[in-house]
Amino acid sequence: MLNSFCYRELTKKPKAKGLSITSWIIWAFASFIFWFLLQLYAIPIAIIILALLYTLEFFDEDIYDVIQMRFKIKSRKYFA
Repeated sequence: MLNSFCYRELTKKPKAKGLSITSWIIWAFASFIFWFLLQLYAIPIAIIILALLYTLEFFDEDIYDVIQMRFKIKSRKYFA
């Protein structure tokens, strides 16, 4: 009998309707802020933000980890 591990399933992030929980929180927070700033334009802006988040997660599932690491690494300490 052959046993193998599926590493993709171990690193897969939990998603709800195609977006990670972080994306949904970002979308809800941004939509809430825009609702008070630009009442009439809040719905189209929320749809645009949602499309942007779907696009970012389509290309890289770990995009938020990449962005977080980008801001953590100091330019003096980073050597390529």
